[in-house]
Amino acid sequence: MKPNYKLQPWVKLIRPFTLTASLSPVLVAVMLAIRDHSFDWIDSLLCIIVALAAQITSNIANEYFDFTSKTDDKESLGPNHPMSMGWLSKTQVKGAMVVSIMITALAGLVLCYLHSWAYLLLGVAVCLGAIGYSAGPWPFSKHGLGDLAVFLFYGIVPTFFTYYLQAGRSYTDIWLLAVGMGLISDCILIVNNYRDYEDDRQKGKKTIIVMFGKEFGPKLYFTCGALSLLLLFPFAKMKGFILLCFYILIFTSNFRALKTTEGKALNKVLAKTALMVLAYALVASLLLLLEM
Repeated sequence: MKPNYKLQPWVKLIRPFTLTASLSPVLVAVMLAIRDHSFDWIDSLLCIIVALAAQITSNIANEYFDFTSKTDDKESLGPNHPMSMGWLSKTQVKGAMVVSIMITALAGLVLCYLHSWAYLLLGVAVCLGAIGYSAGPWPFSKHGLGDLAVFLFYGIVPTFFTYYLQAGRSYTDIWLLAVGMGLISDCILIVNNYRDYEDDRQKGKKTIIVMFGKEFGPKLYFTCGALSLLLLFPFAKMKGFILLCFYILIFTSNFRALKTTEGKALNKVLAKTALMVLAYALVASLLLLLEM
């Protein structure tokens, strides 16, 4: 099936509905900086650019290297992949990956210039992590390390450093939020790997769910979601509990859908889980604002 318009393959390539995973931790860190009167709009904007560009790099790299290694094909259960569908060539996708890496690096270099060149090592780690998730001699996603990579690069790193660059300090609140963001962001990967369990197992891709069995997927999803929720309780006053109840309804609805859905229908659960990550960040942000 051909795309409906020229931009559609590129939109599918960057997988925009997953970008909540990179935007959400930065949003939470920015709101904490605002609460603590440490907000800097230049640092915040640059962190948003780095986070989004790094995830787009990772998404493009995942598309490119999964196609070249024959991990993805037309029969894959996930949303249509532009390369396997023949919509984009290797040269086009490789060029897009180079551009996204350059944007990530440029924004990161500006942050280094504004603060310290010691952060250059962190920037290199972010770029290598974006590529190393799918490529290299030991891809994280194929050796049971995908969940750890998501926890670090979509939780700890963006949340902590977005705040630290502005406030110049570290304390319990930022660590609670960073760990919470890492746990809830991992739910996106869990749905993805749960959907692809049979395909991954046949192709030798060792995700956590392949290693521990398909029934482990919903259990891990619930555990990550529940723990991330508990980490918000220290920020919830009486008014905040209404927000937590709202979020609990979203989470339980997605959890039930995960347990009762199979095959390509899980793509809807994946999209809803990505929105759930954003909902988590918004609830956390509102809880922080209520403390002001």
